[in-house]
Amino acid sequence: MDGYRNIKVTYKIEGTIGRGSFATVKKVKHRESGKRYACKILSKKKMNEEDMIAMQTEIEILKSVDHPNIV
Repeated sequence: MDGYRNIKVTYKIEGTIGRGSFATVKKVKHRESGKRYACKILSKKKMNEEDMIAMQTEIEILKSVDHPNIV
């Protein structure tokens, strides 16, 4: 599995920052650079149709943002 599909290949998970109804935010460290980030991990199994639409909207918004703290 490549790093894009398996977060543990590219990042070391260092702990949980927060939790929601279908997502958990983890503190991660990039294995090569040592830089730390927050990573939102979604549980699609816990999501209903409305949640899936909201997730797609969030993805589209984040893809359009140009900011050094958003990957």
